[in-house]
Amino acid sequence: MSGRRCRKAQLNCTPPSKPGSGRLLAGKVHSVGIDDLEPLLDLIEAGVVDSSFATRPEMQGSWAVTCLWMARLSRPLPRYIDTDIGYVTRDQLETHTSQ
Repeated sequence: MSGRRCRKAQLNCTPPSKPGSGRLLAGKVHSVGIDDLEPLLDLIEAGVVDSSFATRPEMQGSWAVTCLWMARLSRPLPRYIDTDIGYVTRDQLETHTSQ
């Protein structure tokens, strides 16, 4: 990803090249991530990232296979499948990682 300058905030928008270098911006810039991968959870714990929305890819894959199986058996398919989206903050980090 090439670096570019954000006009209003005058911040370098290039992602940190070294692990932990984003900590210099902790408390100065509010950031929300997506997913619940370990590096992002570490940044939430360190206070660099405020929160994250986490999808449930294991449920998405499970439902895809289930629907294919149901279609093969000529069974009616669900019209709507909600695999949920979680919201992870620093306060609930321990609860989220133990699930």
